[in-house]
Amino acid sequence: MSESDARHEFVVKRLMARLSGFIQGIGMSGVDARQIVDRAVGDDPWADEHDIEAKARAWMLIALA
Repeated sequence: MSESDARHEFVVKRLMARLSGFIQGIGMSGVDARQIVDRAVGDDPWADEHDIEAKARAWMLIALA
C-alpha cells in the first residue's frame, strides 16, 4: 500500500467517525456515506481534513435532495 493510499484510508476512517452523528441525523446509510466521503477525499486527498469534511457534508445533503 502506497503512502497516499494509506493516508486516503486513514482520512476516510477519521472523517466517517467525525461525521457519524451527522450521517445518522440525516438518515443516510453508512455505505452511501462512506462512498461520498471516499469520493470527497479522492477529489483532493492532500486538502485540509476540515475542507474535505465540509465538502462531504454538502455532497451528502445534495444526495438527499
